Amino acid sequence: MDVLTRSLALLLGGRGITVAPGITHTAMNAWLRDNEPGQRAVAAMTALGGIVPPGTNLHNPNAPLPRVH
Repeated sequence: MDVLTRSLALLLGGRGITVAPGITHTAMNAWLRDNEPGQRAVAAMTALGGIVPPGTNLHNPNAPLPRVH
């Protein structure tokens, strides 16, 4: 999965498309964001430690990941 994510990032990054290694905030996963056990599960299994909110700058590796509540 790591190699696939990196390969997609290299392929699509030049077109301005960001490949996020994790779960992004969408209307479809509201059920996951709205429950504490779901948030803990996501934090435990994703590289970014949570659901990536819209507008997050993933190009800055030092930027903290904002919490979505």
